[in-house]
Amino acid sequence: MNISTRRKILFGLLLVFVVATITMLVVFQLTKRQEKLVYEYSGRALEQVAEAIVRQTESQVFKVVFDYTYWDDMVSFAQNPETAWGDDNLATLHASFGFDYVLVFNQNREVVYEYSNEDIEPLFIESITENFLDSLHLQRFCSFYEYVNQELGFFQGATIHPTDDVERNSQPRGYLIVGNLWIDDEWENAQRLSGAALSVFQPSEYITDPLPPDMLQAAYFFPGLDGEVAAIGVFRRQ
Repeated sequence: MNISTRRKILFGLLLVFVVATITMLVVFQLTKRQEKLVYEYSGRALEQVAEAIVRQTESQVFKVVFDYTYWDDMVSFAQNPETAWGDDNLATLHASFGFDYVLVFNQNREVVYEYSNEDIEPLFIESITENFLDSLHLQRFCSFYEYVNQELGFFQGATIHPTDDVERNSQPRGYLIVGNLWIDDEWENAQRLSGAALSVFQPSEYITDPLPPDMLQAAYFFPGLDGEVAAIGVFRRQ
């Protein structure tokens, strides 16, 4: 084999090596890019799942509050409250739906009825601000989260109207606010549906630490009164 032939063979081998190296680098970069896209997509999917779980839990409270606030009897109660009627129809929301708190204002924003189970101290009305009632009056429905006795609670408000005013076009005859604490059942359900571990932090406790490469995280910010953040729920899944 002469020198010219050897050079051709060596050049061919070198060319094959270079092409193979470039191919491997391209495949590696494409794989890394694909993994990044899959990671980002999975992260967004977890965020959507987390939000859907929270919305589903909120909607269960909303549906009840909606039905109870276009009702002639509720209008009459807000205007002329009778404790016995409130105990029979509002305090029973705890037994029927697991709600922990009920608060009724008349149209002058005077408290006419309040119910709380043992997990919520009475006179929680101190947390209900005039700004919230102003927003509730204008929007007809408002909600917020608040820590009560170290438990996170969801509170849904609605204006009270006659039975024939389901669209709530008339002036409010009063205001109903119902509260539901997120306790063991709610957290366990959220973790089961999301397939993720869930931790809840108060805003002052929330720290964004670097995550392991195989860890997905989604943060849900629970809105509090007057636009503030009441808590941050962190969903983490490998």
